[in-house]
Amino acid sequence: MSNNLILESNTEANKSYAYLFAYLAVIFATLAFAGESISLRLSAKANLSTGLIAFAQCTMAAIVQVFFGARFSLINWGKWWPAILLSGLSGLSLYLTIRLAPVALVGLIEPLSLLPLMLAHRFIQGRSLSPKSALSLLILIIASCATVGQWPEKVSLLAILISCVGIACTGLALVAGEVVPKEGIPSFVLAMQLVLTILSLIMFLVLGNSNLGGASTNWGASLAIGATIGLFVGLAVSALYYGIQHMGAFRAGIVKMVRLPIVALLGYVFINEKISLTSGITLVIVVIFAILTVSFSSNKPIAMD
Repeated sequence: MSNNLILESNTEANKSYAYLFAYLAVIFATLAFAGESISLRLSAKANLSTGLIAFAQCTMAAIVQVFFGARFSLINWGKWWPAILLSGLSGLSLYLTIRLAPVALVGLIEPLSLLPLMLAHRFIQGRSLSPKSALSLLILIIASCATVGQWPEKVSLLAILISCVGIACTGLALVAGEVVPKEGIPSFVLAMQLVLTILSLIMFLVLGNSNLGGASTNWGASLAIGATIGLFVGLAVSALYYGIQHMGAFRAGIVKMVRLPIVALLGYVFINEKISLTSGITLVIVVIFAILTVSFSSNKPIAMD
């Protein structure tokens, strides 16, 4: 009997430690993604090649996964392809949008992605949506739209359209990513980064020296910056999906909301991208109601195979 109690106590302690590590992993991912956004925005301001930066970043992130045990033979393309494709499109939309819009506005993709995330949980996975959650989500959307509408810098329609793609793909990718087992995370991220590498190369070849593509002459700087960002992003993506396995997509979403004010602050300090008082207030409202929306929802991860 005492042995059973000790075993149960150890099991609970292990779960607590795993949960703590999951929180720390998502916090690390949040900070790394904030740094990625600032670095990409600075590169866009310098008119460096978006395609080359993305290509180098994704290649380095893929290499990082090999050191975590990722193998091509472990990639379950048949089961993981929705999460792989959606994550790749989400990353591609980030690269393009951040050339056209202030970095803090690009960060709005994060809380607004809760809309497709929750719809997927409701209609694909059959989880209920509480009235409180629906109300918080509605206020979140209104506050996000107000933030964009009151921003001092005019946001182009193209940036908004690309952001909408990012919003949909980011939210759906988190839900689809719940099917990836813990031991498969490195191989999943490897596959995702390889897909994004291909998409980035296509972007470089198609966009060339356009406003979206940036100058393609300074190859060295673009590749070096991309590889440096990729080193941290490769670690961050693995940390994020580790957190999702232990916390579920909703709880991981709570922690990731911290990214928005961090990005806004870093954007002001390093890029001098100022916001109006109204935009600042609505940004705070966005964060608050993003947290409330997630908190009012089901937080259980789906069963793993």
